[in-house]
Amino acid sequence: MNTIKTILIFAFCGIWISSVYTGCSRKADDYKKYLDNKEITYTGTVTNFRAKPGNLRVRLEWNPSPDPSISRYVVYWNNGNDSLVLPATSSNTSDTIRTLISANLQESNVQNFILYTYDTRGNRSIGQKTPVVKLYGPIYESSLYNRQLNAANPLELAGTDSIRLFFTKTDSSNIFSRLWYYNQQSGKLDSTLFKGDVTTIPLFKPGTKLWIRSFFVPASNAIDTFQVPQPDTLSVTIQMPVPKNLFAVVKNAYDMGNYEDQTGVFRLWNGSVGPQEYPNIYHNSGTSPLPGTISFDMGKLYADLSAIEETGRSCCNNPSKFEVWGIADTTGAFPALPGNDPQWAAQMSAKGWTLLTDAVRTDDGANALKFSFINNPPPIRFIRVRFKATVNNSNYVNLSQLSFWYRL
Repeated sequence: MNTIKTILIFAFCGIWISSVYTGCSRKADDYKKYLDNKEITYTGTVTNFRAKPGNLRVRLEWNPSPDPSISRYVVYWNNGNDSLVLPATSSNTSDTIRTLISANLQESNVQNFILYTYDTRGNRSIGQKTPVVKLYGPIYESSLYNRQLNAANPLELAGTDSIRLFFTKTDSSNIFSRLWYYNQQSGKLDSTLFKGDVTTIPLFKPGTKLWIRSFFVPASNAIDTFQVPQPDTLSVTIQMPVPKNLFAVVKNAYDMGNYEDQTGVFRLWNGSVGPQEYPNIYHNSGTSPLPGTISFDMGKLYADLSAIEETGRSCCNNPSKFEVWGIADTTGAFPALPGNDPQWAAQMSAKGWTLLTDAVRTDDGANALKFSFINNPPPIRFIRVRFKATVNNSNYVNLSQLSFWYRL
């Protein structure tokens, strides 16, 4: 049996010699002569190697390798033409190492970064590469625009001393905008930040300007915020309600009479809300056919009267057609004609009155309905309303409230 084993071993050796090398004398470390008698040693690799873009700079982050032999990190970019060396101070994998790269980065380029770990003997890890990083800078910033007001619905009053602004939609890169405005209490410039498409400005001083500047991030992981180079002035026209505490009836012989003393013109500014019922309404006498007129004083001059809101009675005799006229001073300004005279409108114009609106209602006339006035009217203090028709073609005219607005 020993003889047979020897023969088999020799035979195996012979086969190996003929097919592989020179005999059974090959040693386990023969490969070293091809590596200059040195072994290849790789240092450990990091985890979560990532890049976050900024303004002509990139922040690199990673978690250290647990390999305690690592002494430094080397990062390459620009196809290996630029590099950065960082000392390795931790092998705690829960730590995060961060470094900023800004040298030789151009906005028109994209970059990826390669990281190697090294030990003190010069051994290094396998290279780790970030995904391609897009760079941002002045070109991106010059493409940004400030938020724009929604032209169809730019603003509304929010209480007595605030305004609510509505903006057009924007994408998620707009993280916030800053508004500057004058505070009506202090008279000084104030500001507020807002996100989304709607914001309320408290204590806004009417008649003053607004400025806006919008801020953006180009990517969800960006480290820098970009802003529009210059703020814009917002074109804001605020419609303020005309206070009714100064309103007073103007007695004119050619205006319509009252049904009763308690249903006089003064009912139209008593602050009621919604359609009212008798006797909390204006109710004319109905003794003359329409058109018929009423006149009153708003108590002060308004430079840019902008709209009227008319609320009818809850049941009947609501105006369906009426005109609103205005003038600054009534001295010698009343035509000696009733409202149903064919020459009435011509005489009103001749005496300096301005037709602010010719309103038509197509509903039952009960609910509040707003009508805009002409653009750029002259200063107005006194109002005449000529009722031309009612929804049920009656000579009686009933309504609950008249409200006015002016522009700032």
